[in-house]
Amino acid sequence: MPYTGHWLISPRIKQQIECSLPLQKNLWKSLVQHKILNQAIVLEKYFPSNPNIERLKKLAKDTLSNDARNHEGQAASIYFKALFGKKFIRDRLNNDINVLLNYTYMVLRAIVARAVAGNGLLPYLGIKHCNRMNQLPLVDDLIEPFRAIADMFVLEEINQLINIENIELKPEIKRRLAAITTFPVKTEKGEIPLTDAIYDFVTSVVTSYELKKIALRYPKI
Repeated sequence: MPYTGHWLISPRIKQQIECSLPLQKNLWKSLVQHKILNQAIVLEKYFPSNPNIERLKKLAKDTLSNDARNHEGQAASIYFKALFGKKFIRDRLNNDINVLLNYTYMVLRAIVARAVAGNGLLPYLGIKHCNRMNQLPLVDDLIEPFRAIADMFVLEEINQLINIENIELKPEIKRRLAAITTFPVKTEKGEIPLTDAIYDFVTSVVTSYELKKIALRYPKI
């Protein structure tokens, strides 16, 4: 998307560049907290008696600035095995459930990238992600709280499959997974599609840069 189309692009990029390190660390803390909380919500929806639900909620609550204790990683280790089985390993190259996760995350990443561009922010300036080979670190920062929604779509899909060891990504499967774009979530505006909610969420990131404090507005699953 052309960045020159946004009338406030210059001041917004300036605010993004001038974001202080303490604010960046607190933004990342908030993103991780909501990522873990959404993981707990999804786990509770499908496995309400799972003891790991409370563990995830505690990890979210105790997350420090910049996620100094890596609660994101600890939560992922607990959550994925609780959701997809003890033998599951998150590996992008595997031909199992990971194929579905890769595709759904890709669709979700595109939604976030459009919202970042539409709000006049530079995707190259991340909050936490800083891999030199990554062209969209800000997108990969802001996608985190929404990954659990993608996981939910994947879980619904594998419940319909007979063989999950060698999955072929057929067009009908892609269509069902791509429906994440219109998944309804709750916001201050009421119930709206995820695509619109993510745009509004990224707008709240802009507000955080402007006010120099956390002003993030997360949609509710």
